[in-house]
Amino acid sequence: VGAQTETELKEKKLRVEDALNATK
Repeated sequence: VGAQTETELKEKKLRVEDALNATK
């Protein structure tokens, strides 16, 4: 479960960064 959660958090972070870059 820990690894799965970590992967989920990484995915969310990447999506947020991607969205910010897209906005720029």
